[in-house]
Amino acid sequence: MQRLFDLIPAGVTRIDLLAPPFSGHLHPVLAMGRALSERYQVRIISTHGVATSVAAAGLMGLSLHGDYDTPLLEVVNPKYAVGSHPLRLYRQFRHVVGLLKNFADELEHLWLREGTPDLAIADFTLPIVGEVCRRLDIPWWSSLPSPCVLETSDGAPAYCGGLMPAQNAIQHGWHALQRKKVRLFKLAVFWLFRDVIRQIGITRLYRQDGSESAYSPLRILALSEETFEFPRRWPAAVSFIGPALYTPPSQGVAPPFEANKHHVLVTLGTHLDWHKDAVMQAVIALAS
Repeated sequence: MQRLFDLIPAGVTRIDLLAPPFSGHLHPVLAMGRALSERYQVRIISTHGVATSVAAAGLMGLSLHGDYDTPLLEVVNPKYAVGSHPLRLYRQFRHVVGLLKNFADELEHLWLREGTPDLAIADFTLPIVGEVCRRLDIPWWSSLPSPCVLETSDGAPAYCGGLMPAQNAIQHGWHALQRKKVRLFKLAVFWLFRDVIRQIGITRLYRQDGSESAYSPLRILALSEETFEFPRRWPAAVSFIGPALYTPPSQGVAPPFEANKHHVLVTLGTHLDWHKDAVMQAVIALAS
């Protein structure tokens, strides 16, 4: 985390880190919080459901008022596949925007009540933090465990079927077309839901310089190594600080290990409950 320390501006004493209540987003934030707490006053802002994990990490936590854990889980982890079903996508998106609007309102009230930080670092899934920070004049950075999702002017674009780096002019042209497709899709969704999205204070998808407004214009902390990513010209705000790894203590039972045997640990992630049984059966079949 030395690269993170090197980026903190002089004069900063209090840093708030924000994340939704999902392990893949919360745990990297806790890792940064544990490191930063050695030199700064650190607070973790999330929902009531992760207060125990924050405390177990030895950090001070601030929980937003209201029940976000159950509604969030229902939205991002339904018992069925959303896929590209238009009605399901529409319902899911409207629900998410409504939750983000409430999150933004509660966050502003919390900061006015508990005091504002000198710097806020928010997981990339909370774009509304930037608008709240703008109103309260708080410097805001984004935390991004998956830098490959950033739009860039070159390189293999994300969301397009696992494209590899281009090797010739035809492939370069194909990648450019795919990057345009991704941007047009985002713009179309933003236009279709413009009235809903503006409720959370986001009025445009891209800034005048072409950068994505969902991420901080000051600093995007890429939680990876640049050499792990396909070559590309990264936005000026991107700083690679390496992986942020930490898991809070839990009551889970440790798996049994046998001497002189190789073991493979399989994670199914936080989401897609509807598909986990099928994945588990496939792993069992593969193991046999």
